[in-house]
Amino acid sequence: MSISAMTKKAVGAIGEHLVMGELLKRNIEAYLANSKTQSGWDIVVVVTGDKVKRIQVKTTFLQNKNTNNSFKITTGYDFLVLVVIDEQEEFYVLSKDDVTNIQGSSLQFGISKSSKGIYTVKDEISPHLSKWEKIA
Repeated sequence: MSISAMTKKAVGAIGEHLVMGELLKRNIEAYLANSKTQSGWDIVVVVTGDKVKRIQVKTTFLQNKNTNNSFKITTGYDFLVLVVIDEQEEFYVLSKDDVTNIQGSSLQFGISKSSKGIYTVKDEISPHLSKWEKIA
Protein backbone atom coordinates (compact mmCIF):
# COMPACT_ATOMS: atom_id res chain seq x y z
CA MET A 1 0.00 0.00 0.00
CA SER A 2 1.36 3.43 -0.86
CA ILE A 3 1.70 6.09 1.81
CA SER A 4 -0.83 8.28 -0.02
CA ALA A 5 -3.39 5.45 0.06
CA MET A 6 -3.20 5.03 3.84
CA THR A 7 -5.94 6.61 5.86
CA LYS A 8 -5.17 8.94 8.74
CA LYS A 9 -6.57 6.27 11.04
CA ALA A 10 -4.10 3.69 9.70
CA VAL A 11 -1.14 6.07 10.03
CA GLY A 12 -2.23 6.88 13.59
CA ALA A 13 -2.50 3.20 14.49
CA ILE A 14 0.98 2.55 13.08
CA GLY A 15 2.41 5.29 15.29
CA GLU A 16 0.61 4.14 18.41
CA HIS A 17 1.88 0.58 18.00
CA LEU A 18 5.44 1.76 17.29
CA VAL A 19 5.36 3.81 20.51
CA MET A 20 3.94 0.84 22.45
CA GLY A 21 6.80 -1.29 21.14
CA GLU A 22 9.41 1.28 22.20
CA LEU A 23 7.91 1.58 25.68
CA LEU A 24 7.74 -2.17 26.16
CA LYS A 25 11.35 -2.59 24.94
CA ARG A 26 12.33 -0.21 27.72
CA ASN A 27 10.41 -2.33 30.25
CA ILE A 28 7.83 0.44 30.76
CA GLU A 29 4.34 -0.85 31.55
CA ALA A 30 1.98 0.67 28.97
CA TYR A 31 -1.51 0.11 27.57
CA LEU A 32 -3.40 1.40 24.54
CA ALA A 33 -6.40 3.64 25.20
CA ASN A 34 -9.80 2.06 25.07
CA SER A 35 -11.24 3.49 21.84
CA LYS A 36 -12.63 7.01 22.20
CA THR A 37 -13.39 6.72 25.90
CA GLN A 38 -10.00 8.23 26.75
CA SER A 39 -10.21 11.61 25.07
CA GLY A 40 -6.89 13.36 24.52
CA TRP A 41 -4.54 10.44 24.89
CA ASP A 42 -3.67 7.18 23.16
CA ILE A 43 -1.44 5.27 25.61
CA VAL A 44 -1.24 5.14 29.38
CA VAL A 45 1.99 4.36 31.20
CA VAL A 46 1.88 2.95 34.72
CA VAL A 47 4.62 4.68 36.70
CA THR A 48 3.76 3.18 40.10
CA GLY A 49 0.81 1.17 41.35
CA ASP A 50 -1.55 4.14 41.33
CA LYS A 51 0.29 6.78 39.29
CA VAL A 52 -0.10 6.93 35.51
CA LYS A 53 1.05 9.19 32.68
CA ARG A 54 -1.05 9.72 29.57
CA ILE A 55 0.58 9.89 26.14
CA GLN A 56 -0.85 11.42 23.00
CA VAL A 57 0.75 10.06 19.81
CA LYS A 58 0.92 11.93 16.50
CA THR A 59 2.44 10.26 13.44
CA THR A 60 3.60 11.62 10.09
CA PHE A 61 5.60 10.60 7.08
CA LEU A 62 8.14 13.43 6.85
CA GLN A 63 8.48 13.64 3.06
CA ASN A 64 4.77 13.99 2.37
CA LYS A 65 4.75 17.44 0.71
CA ASN A 66 2.90 18.90 3.71
CA THR A 67 5.20 21.81 4.45
CA ASN A 68 4.91 21.84 8.23
CA ASN A 69 3.16 18.54 9.09
CA SER A 70 0.72 20.26 11.45
CA PHE A 71 -1.46 18.59 14.04
CA LYS A 72 -4.21 19.76 16.32
CA ILE A 73 -3.09 18.84 19.82
CA THR A 74 -5.93 18.12 22.25
CA THR A 75 -5.94 18.40 26.02
CA GLY A 76 -5.98 15.55 28.51
CA TYR A 77 -2.44 14.23 28.04
CA ASP A 78 0.83 14.46 29.97
CA PHE A 79 3.28 13.72 27.12
CA LEU A 80 3.24 13.98 23.36
CA VAL A 81 5.23 11.48 21.32
CA LEU A 82 5.76 12.49 17.71
CA VAL A 83 6.47 9.56 15.43
CA VAL A 84 8.27 10.85 12.36
CA ILE A 85 8.74 8.29 9.62
CA ASP A 86 11.37 8.98 6.97
CA GLU A 87 14.20 6.54 6.24
CA GLN A 88 13.44 5.08 9.67
CA GLU A 89 11.16 5.92 12.58
CA GLU A 90 12.17 8.66 14.96
CA PHE A 91 10.43 9.41 18.24
CA TYR A 92 10.28 12.89 19.78
CA VAL A 93 9.10 12.87 23.40
CA LEU A 94 7.70 16.17 24.67
CA SER A 95 6.05 17.12 27.93
CA LYS A 96 2.85 19.14 27.85
CA ASP A 97 4.92 22.21 28.85
CA ASP A 98 7.34 21.56 25.96
CA VAL A 99 4.40 21.49 23.54
CA THR A 100 2.91 24.69 24.95
CA ASN A 101 6.26 26.51 24.71
CA ILE A 102 6.90 25.40 21.12
CA GLN A 103 3.34 25.86 19.88
CA GLY A 104 2.84 29.31 21.35
CA SER A 105 -0.43 30.85 20.19
CA SER A 106 -0.74 28.74 17.02
CA LEU A 107 -3.85 26.63 16.63
CA GLN A 108 -1.82 23.82 15.05
CA PHE A 109 1.46 22.20 16.15
CA GLY A 110 3.81 22.18 13.16
CA ILE A 111 6.74 19.79 13.33
CA SER A 112 8.64 20.20 10.08
CA LYS A 113 10.16 22.75 7.74
CA SER A 114 11.20 22.61 4.11
CA SER A 115 14.44 23.66 2.49
CA LYS A 116 14.91 23.11 -1.24
CA GLY A 117 12.14 20.53 -1.28
CA ILE A 118 13.60 18.47 1.58
CA TYR A 119 11.61 18.27 4.79
CA THR A 120 13.26 18.18 8.20
CA VAL A 121 12.05 18.34 11.80
CA LYS A 122 12.00 21.88 13.20
CA ASP A 123 15.02 22.92 15.26
CA GLU A 124 12.98 23.43 18.44
CA ILE A 125 11.65 19.87 18.28
CA SER A 126 14.96 18.13 17.46
CA PRO A 127 16.32 18.21 21.06
CA HIS A 128 13.42 15.98 22.14
CA LEU A 129 14.59 13.04 20.00
CA SER A 130 14.31 9.76 21.96
CA LYS A 131 13.91 11.44 25.36
CA TRP A 132 12.06 8.42 26.79
CA GLU A 133 13.46 9.12 30.26
CA LYS A 134 10.93 11.98 30.57
CA ILE A 135 8.13 9.41 30.72
CA ALA A 136 9.64 6.67 32.90
